[in-house]
Amino acid sequence: MQPKPKQPSMVPPGGRPAPVPNKWAALNEDDDDDEPPPVRKESGSRWTDAEWQDWKDQQWKDQQWKDGWASSSSWKDKDKWWEKDWGRQGGDEEGNGQGGKRWSDAKENDKGGSKGRWEWQEDDSPERWGETWEQPREETGVQLIGEIAPESAEWEYILMDESRRCFAAFLPCPFDEAQCASFFQRVKEGTDWKQPQTIFGGTVPRKTA
Repeated sequence: MQPKPKQPSMVPPGGRPAPVPNKWAALNEDDDDDEPPPVRKESGSRWTDAEWQDWKDQQWKDQQWKDGWASSSSWKDKDKWWEKDWGRQGGDEEGNGQGGKRWSDAKENDKGGSKGRWEWQEDDSPERWGETWEQPREETGVQLIGEIAPESAEWEYILMDESRRCFAAFLPCPFDEAQCASFFQRVKEGTDWKQPQTIFGGTVPRKTA
């Protein structure tokens, strides 16, 4: 039997419908990207430049996708989203804390911003507080332990720097040398010292234990 001859394809009124675009193609689209391969509109004819331009300007390019991006060009807009994310503003692009700025967990309430992102803030605190580096304790209400504890405690301060508000103190040992030696001997003789066992059945050396 001879094969049946193919029927000529019927073109619907108004021409063939436009091809359905791929949303991933919209996200990856670039101005310099190659155009999609031409699709034959009718047998023996190709799309014109005007038809290609109409196809590229369809409404699907402005459709809001689930990730909130209007189009693939959103990631390369003027606002520089990477500066919004990391708080890089001004001349301090590396985020190294220089230039009189500091990090802060600020809330962004502007349109398109999200809450809880880091951003730079100007550090307007003075380098020194008059003749001192820190605000005096009398103005802040800071008290030392030696001032609060009873006098019988006998706190001994080895560092008193009011300019930098830095202090270091300790309590003297209440036991004399003979009492300390007696305590050490009692613990040594009254404790059943044991060495841990290794996986091979031997004992771990004392220095290691």
